[in-house]
Amino acid sequence: GPRLLVEAYTPSSVISLEFNVIQNRPLDEVFEHFWQDGTDMVNLAHQAYKHNEKQAVTKSIEEGSDIRRHVVYMFVPSHDASGRVSGVMIYSVDETERFIKEVEEMQ
Repeated sequence: GPRLLVEAYTPSSVISLEFNVIQNRPLDEVFEHFWQDGTDMVNLAHQAYKHNEKQAVTKSIEEGSDIRRHVVYMFVPSHDASGRVSGVMIYSVDETERFIKEVEEMQ
C-alpha cells in the first residue's frame, strides 16, 4: 500500500541485518538499513507507486578507500488482482564490471 511496508528483501542488500527492525515497517522509517543516503530512493519508490510508472537510478557506492560499486536500482509498481497499484518492487543490479569496461573502451 501507500505506506510501502517492507515485506521481503534480500539479506545481502542491507547494510545492517536486523530482520525484526525492517520487516513490516514503512520504507520511510527503515531506508537507512538499505542505503547510506536513501532519501532520494524513498522518493523514487513513492513516485513509482503514486504514478504507476517504473523509476530507475544509478548510484555510486563507496566500499572502502578505493573501491566503488555502480548499482542500478529499478522501482517497479506491483498490482493487485483488480489491477490497482498495491506496492513497489525494488530491484538492484551491480553494473560495476560493465561500467569499468565502458570506461576502458573509451580510453
